[in-house]
Amino acid sequence: MHPQNGLKWPHFLILTLVFVLGILVPLSWHRQRGRHPIEPLSGRNQLYRQPAVDPSTDEQHSFWRFESVAHGKSDLNPNNSESPYRRWSPIADPAPRYTASAWPTAHTLLSRLHRLAQTEVTRVWAQNVTDQLSALEHCTSLTSEQAPEIFSAIQKLIDSAVEIAPEIDDRGTLYELNATRYDLIRRLDVWKASYQLTTHFPQGVLPSGQPFLTASLVSGGDDTPNADFCTVKLSNLLAAIEQYEFSRRGSDATQLASAIDPLLKSANESQRTLGTVIDQHYRNANLRIVATGNLMNRLLPPTRNDAGKIDDTILGVPVWGNSRTRTSLRTRLIPDPHQIRIGMEAWGHVFSDTVASNRSVYLYNEGETAFLVRKLILIDHHGVKAKPTIAHAISETELIDIETDYDNIPFVGSWVRKAARKKHAEGHDQALNETESRVATQARRTFDQQLDPRLRKGIDGFYYELWKPLDRLGLEPTAVQLYTTEKRATGRLRLGHSQQLAGCSARPRALSNSLLSMQFHESAINNGFAQLDLAGKSFSLHDLYLHVMEKMGRDPEEVPESMTKKVHVTFASQDPFSVRCEDDRVTLVMSLKKVTKGSKYKWLNLRITADYGIESEGNRAYLVRQNAIRLEGKKLRTRDQIALRGVFSKVLSRGNEIPLMPKKVTENPRMEDVVVTQKQIRDGWIGIALGPRDPQTANLQHRPETRNR
Repeated sequence: MHPQNGLKWPHFLILTLVFVLGILVPLSWHRQRGRHPIEPLSGRNQLYRQPAVDPSTDEQHSFWRFESVAHGKSDLNPNNSESPYRRWSPIADPAPRYTASAWPTAHTLLSRLHRLAQTEVTRVWAQNVTDQLSALEHCTSLTSEQAPEIFSAIQKLIDSAVEIAPEIDDRGTLYELNATRYDLIRRLDVWKASYQLTTHFPQGVLPSGQPFLTASLVSGGDDTPNADFCTVKLSNLLAAIEQYEFSRRGSDATQLASAIDPLLKSANESQRTLGTVIDQHYRNANLRIVATGNLMNRLLPPTRNDAGKIDDTILGVPVWGNSRTRTSLRTRLIPDPHQIRIGMEAWGHVFSDTVASNRSVYLYNEGETAFLVRKLILIDHHGVKAKPTIAHAISETELIDIETDYDNIPFVGSWVRKAARKKHAEGHDQALNETESRVATQARRTFDQQLDPRLRKGIDGFYYELWKPLDRLGLEPTAVQLYTTEKRATGRLRLGHSQQLAGCSARPRALSNSLLSMQFHESAINNGFAQLDLAGKSFSLHDLYLHVMEKMGRDPEEVPESMTKKVHVTFASQDPFSVRCEDDRVTLVMSLKKVTKGSKYKWLNLRITADYGIESEGNRAYLVRQNAIRLEGKKLRTRDQIALRGVFSKVLSRGNEIPLMPKKVTENPRMEDVVVTQKQIRDGWIGIALGPRDPQTANLQHRPETRNR
């Protein structure tokens, strides 16, 4: 290089300095904003830490706090985001951990209150609640004398929310207010029980230095004189509740659920009360089905007309002729607060045209017999019971004509007809009684012959197709509440064993004119995923499909082509599959430790996310994947993205529609005028309903329902 035309050493040093600054400045900028420059921008749980303070001061010691970031924006109060630094949480990490020395911060509740504070009609109420929560958080201990006063103030605010609701015109704001109110009720019940316990029963302290949630929240009372008591670390228990409220992950649910049974079995009344409150609020029903009597009647067979021959003997007299029978089936819901009572009824008429002959006399009759057959079906916590069938009948007949073999003989013929008419009148009532008894017996026999097989088939189908697979999976399906009104039969079920949580958030109401409504909580799905035993396991996609079918007790006829043997996956040790129902979409997250395709490709620490929405056509509704799947991981190049999308776009294909309505409902011809009137995904719930096509008859209920309904 010539010294006059080339770069000199000073020039080279300047270029080197510019190059170094070009790297360091972006790195510094990205670190200040909480992420590494090569990491993907996506909606994730982010974690930041506040600086430690001098322990001698009255300020709270350093603790981990968390923030929910969605689409680049935080739902929390902006004041909570001021911190020296934040770090991006790797995919393999568990959810953000939160600890508190006393009353924890209800971050998800504060997020709701922050949104309500943006609306004028709810601004003052939201600010007052926020102030009370802040006062509770700043109490120095769980036994603070200020706590009861704060609880009383929060209860008054809960009651005042009912007065604010009629002033709200916006549906979204009204729903948010009622959901926030229910969140307050849930926490206040737990806080009151915790305060009662900590002021009346000494609390055990877990060894220091153990990270939160890796230590037991409730331990046995081996170190106490009475082993029937358990040792509770209430600060950790309350923080575990807020942790689950924030993440809604199965791993966090397991930590909290493990504390319920020891509390319920404790010999201490205050501990049992706390366990009962947590159990009622966090192991509530996560599946609710409501069917109206109108729907049940639509699903019954239509009115039936049958023609037949009569060849019988009434009061020793042969009778023959023709009959026409018209039968209608219907259901009647019988109010019962503790079980589902369904009365199956068959209403019918038998029209007859008969001839009765006694030797040389022929009596022509026209008759009509009305019958009613009833069968009571009970559905309670022990199963389905069918009571004996009861039948009643009532008859009327009219003598149309009389013929005798003596009609051509003067005087004799008229005398014989007169005698026959008199004898017919004398035995008329007795003949009617015998006719009614025979019609009722025949109607009861026919009813049982036709209904019992269908009832048995329906019960067996429900048991073998739904209940038994859920039970085999270890979800322990349990009827939480069954009740009947004059118009609706309601069943509330819990899917999840004792170490799993269930429904906890307020569930949206269905439309008032719904014929059928169903609500599923995300916990029912996540509990099922947890029972598939996938955490930390490795499978080929082919073997994974067979494994899932075996767990569910199903015998697959054919493995889909998308489940190839060439691709192997190793699932993460926690929450390998999870769903979150929010903002009108069901988000499926698959966390994988390793993915290999043949011997050439290998990827580590991946998270695959797919969004599903409800699409409907007439009375049919499906969950269908929307948008492209999202891939997150370290150092994913373009060719990696292409290869992975080629695999998981087939596994999570848009063509795979997940039906939300039973085929027996959607394929029934009498349901053609019924459409999907509600499809809602919010606060962990999937809500769907069928109703009449005419929208003018609909009445949307905005207030979320509580656990007692």
